[in-house]
Amino acid sequence: MKYEFIRAIHDLESRLYRRLSLGAVGRAGLAICAGIVVLCGMDYILRINDKGLRVIITAVAGLLIVGSYLRFIHPVLRLRIDGVMIARWLEQVDARWRGRLAAAWEFAHLASDDLRWGSPELRALLMNDIEAHAADIGRLCHRFKGPGLVAFYIWLVALGVIACGFIFQPVVFGTAFIRLFNPFSDLAWPQRTHLKVVHYPEVVSRGGQFSIEVAAERGLVPDDVWIVFREAEGDERTTVGRFSMVRRGNRFYFQRDQVRSDFEFRIWGGDDFSHPWRLVRVVEPPRLTSLAVQLEPPTYTGWKSEVTDGPIRAVAGTRVVLRGTADRELRRVWILREPGGAVAAELGANRRSFRFPPEGEAVPSQSVGWELETSGRYSVHLEAEDGTFSVGDPEWEIRVVPDLPPVIAMQPQVPFLLATRIGRLPLRISARDDLALKRVTLELQNGAWHHSMAVLEGPQPYPKPRGKMSDMESWGETADRDLWLDLAHIEGISEGTLTATAVAEDYREQSSASNPLTIEVVTKEIFRDRMLTECEKLYDRLSEIYNIQSRINQEWRELWTSVTANRDIPPNFSERMYT
Repeated sequence: MKYEFIRAIHDLESRLYRRLSLGAVGRAGLAICAGIVVLCGMDYILRINDKGLRVIITAVAGLLIVGSYLRFIHPVLRLRIDGVMIARWLEQVDARWRGRLAAAWEFAHLASDDLRWGSPELRALLMNDIEAHAADIGRLCHRFKGPGLVAFYIWLVALGVIACGFIFQPVVFGTAFIRLFNPFSDLAWPQRTHLKVVHYPEVVSRGGQFSIEVAAERGLVPDDVWIVFREAEGDERTTVGRFSMVRRGNRFYFQRDQVRSDFEFRIWGGDDFSHPWRLVRVVEPPRLTSLAVQLEPPTYTGWKSEVTDGPIRAVAGTRVVLRGTADRELRRVWILREPGGAVAAELGANRRSFRFPPEGEAVPSQSVGWELETSGRYSVHLEAEDGTFSVGDPEWEIRVVPDLPPVIAMQPQVPFLLATRIGRLPLRISARDDLALKRVTLELQNGAWHHSMAVLEGPQPYPKPRGKMSDMESWGETADRDLWLDLAHIEGISEGTLTATAVAEDYREQSSASNPLTIEVVTKEIFRDRMLTECEKLYDRLSEIYNIQSRINQEWRELWTSVTANRDIPPNFSERMYT
């Protein structure tokens, strides 16, 4: 073809068909990529292993591919674009060629000697006229780009992303495509969660507790980790139960109480199903065969050491030494004190006996004594060499009686404390201590002058043996002393105010004092005048009592006269008699 306008229309025809094809391919590719990503992502998240569901997913992927082809690509393949259509469209765009461009296109494709469409001269004249504007027609065709290729470019980007995925994560993306297009494949997804059993006992005491700790070794931390138990014996091992473990941070914990027989357990979480069944054996727990508790009272009490088999009753400050034996070799022994916490005991050479506090050569620098200060309770716990623990350990009471300071009181036996320098005053001193009284003294003070009188002296250096420390009813000592304070036998005393205080001391060197008594030491003249004054007060009081008695006698005579005169007893007779 020698006409330029024909070549321009042909170029526009090719460009339109090419852009329509690329757009259809881009839209179909986007739909297919989006569908495949959704299906693979669903399989990745749900980890679908059921073959039937995977066949359905593969069928959906196939329907998506076929539907995208029929919806986008097949209509473009059936489309036929010819020059006449483009020429008529250009006539509508530019009115200069209306009714002429399409005819020129058709005339150009007829033979020169074909007379059905008019004379060749007229057809040539029309085509030459259109050819004169071929440059304008070419520019118009080049200005029209055709349908957009946004979908095609987006599809190329999506393909690039998928290609990067195959480069950087070939296992994941390869697994996704194989599982999608081959539903009967046994290929599994790469494992995201990797669990590790940090600790669990392979042997548990019968009636004891089984505990396990699981951690996420790497990968994702699952929301839940499950543990399932089953019987360890029998052809058909019955599943005992499935339980969710307790999560604390990135670790999971579970405990099972009152274990009675051998069992197996298995854990899983997230997509980690790789852990096998683990066997746990149940054996008899270690037990105490003997326990001796030696109590060593404080030295000042004078009590001897005692030995008990569990419960402790002692005075504060008593040292405790525990010795015991078990029915098998032990790994460790600890004593749980409340209050006081847990302390470790020392194992003997045979690893069956133990002692607390430790006394071995390698231990003294680390040894911890046990001195009783407060009441509470304690228990002994054992761990055998096979890792089993004692079960149902008994708790024993600790009853500690504190050794308090003594209590003392002093009372005068006269209504007033007044005396001369040669006078005597009667006093009563009462003292009591939880254990025993070491001494009781009377302390006198007159200004700078001081004098001490012994009232009671206990045995030295310790009190007399009396009962046992555990026999608390035998504890305590009480002393009551009546004495005369003879001022004539006390040198250095002078007139003025004399302060007397009773002081009691026990064998723990604790002391207490009574309330002080204030005694007035006066001359004989002042004492006589004071006595005369007190006698006058006494006489006045006796006179008042005499008057009261006389009034009572008079009222009684009047009452009796009234009763005998009327020969009847009024209702209030008894009340008046009482009054």
